[in-house]
Amino acid sequence: MANKFLVGFSAVELTPDKRIYLQGQFYQRISTHVQSPLLATAMAIRVGDDQAVICSCDLTSIAVNLMAEIRAELVKQGLPEQGLDIDKIIVTATHTHTSFKYRAAPPIQSTSSNSMDITEGLLPPGFYMVYDEETAEIPTDEQGNPLELEATEDFPRPGIMDDDEGLAWIAERVAQAIAEAWQNCKPMTLVSGFGRAPIGMCRRVVYNDGSAKMWGYSNTATFEELEGGNDSGIELIYCIDEADNLAGIVANICCPSQIMEHRLSISSDYWGETRRRLYKRFGPDLKLVGLGGPGGDQCPRDLVRWIDPETEVLDPNINHPTPSHLRADPSMFDESGLRTAGRRIATEIIAIYEELREDKVAWEARTQPAVLRHEVDEVLLPLRRVTPEEITDAKRSVYDYCSKLDRKGINYRDRAELYVHIGILRRAALQEEIDLFGFEGHFLRIGNLAMATNPFELFLNYGNKIRARSVAEQTFLLQLTCGTGGYLPTKKAEEGGHYSAYVASGYVGHEGGEALVRETLSRFRDFWEKE
Repeated sequence: MANKFLVGFSAVELTPDKRIYLQGQFYQRISTHVQSPLLATAMAIRVGDDQAVICSCDLTSIAVNLMAEIRAELVKQGLPEQGLDIDKIIVTATHTHTSFKYRAAPPIQSTSSNSMDITEGLLPPGFYMVYDEETAEIPTDEQGNPLELEATEDFPRPGIMDDDEGLAWIAERVAQAIAEAWQNCKPMTLVSGFGRAPIGMCRRVVYNDGSAKMWGYSNTATFEELEGGNDSGIELIYCIDEADNLAGIVANICCPSQIMEHRLSISSDYWGETRRRLYKRFGPDLKLVGLGGPGGDQCPRDLVRWIDPETEVLDPNINHPTPSHLRADPSMFDESGLRTAGRRIATEIIAIYEELREDKVAWEARTQPAVLRHEVDEVLLPLRRVTPEEITDAKRSVYDYCSKLDRKGINYRDRAELYVHIGILRRAALQEEIDLFGFEGHFLRIGNLAMATNPFELFLNYGNKIRARSVAEQTFLLQLTCGTGGYLPTKKAEEGGHYSAYVASGYVGHEGGEALVRETLSRFRDFWEKE
């Protein structure tokens, strides 16, 4: 077979051996069991002097200090001496909300950098944070002292993994996956494919007064529209070894893997179910590199045909005023929905592969030439700023809210209410120090395909703009990669407001989003024009 790349794969389990705090909600959750394993799945690609290693992780996000720890571990293992350029590793999160909470440093090293945290220093005098309203409480003795949680079949070590232990656990295993993929490189053919599965849908509802709300209630006369569209497309790469066997699949889907996001299980969510079904068809040695595309305003739920969770969740935005009477998908908060989403994705991936295999002309047309270009740079985008009027209003709102409480402790419900105002106050301090947000960006040409990364929960429309104007045959876009940047909303979303569009929700606004589109398209053009 012609057109060979050197490609290697590895999958290393990230599932912890003791309980963890689950990341992704305003309230604290402690894992009770393992619904599906967490994986780090790496794919190394080499052509001539250029290279890339792409590692997909069943995590909520990839913090900058996690990237540093992974690279340090690779250096310790001697991978640079084996030819690996540690600057050219790409680590991306599937954005499951049922995975590790680990020690994650903010992307900007500043005392005021993390606009998404609430601290006592920004509260009125005498008020403080409390974290005792947990969905899975730690048992205590008669004196109220916490007892160490016992070992179970899922968690052979007792206790709860702390943030530092979690960071080390993840870094070691992601580095292992990257190292093994690099060492496993062998000649392969890459064949692109494209499929469709209805997974992601817009999660922001717009009302007739112009306001918007994530998880908004649509069964009301004031409902105007969903704010954005959705993208059912699946960008695919099938990797074929010299024995003409399918060794690995790359799949890019514009939806976070968050069906189980409110539950107490450890879960790789719909990617885990997709893997399970692909293993049944192709065998357990197959590697699936699941890549989350622009999905900051996407979710696996239909907000028009709303189906309630099977059991209560603590998110007040999810508990709608009246129970839904509709019949549509199964609950996309529970395992029934998980099975449906995984089936849809796996069925489409298998169908596209089999169709290509049966059509020699199509197979040859989609077989990629052995071309690889990979650039890594710091990308600078304008920091989203707040006005003096917004700062004054935020201070007043925080004090007014706290003055109405009959207690001094601020709990998870209060944090949700204060989130936007505290975020404005933090941004006010940060914008006195910096005016640009920088991140590690990767831009690749793989055959006639293009790939780009960003650290944001990027709203779908930016991805649409890039894909529509890209010079490549297909474009793979990876969000939540090699850093964290919070949400990057559109102008329409900023005007509508609410979570994901507030200043508190991210570092960059719509002006930066448009700059990101221009920069990405420019990088892609250069790859083709400078052949």
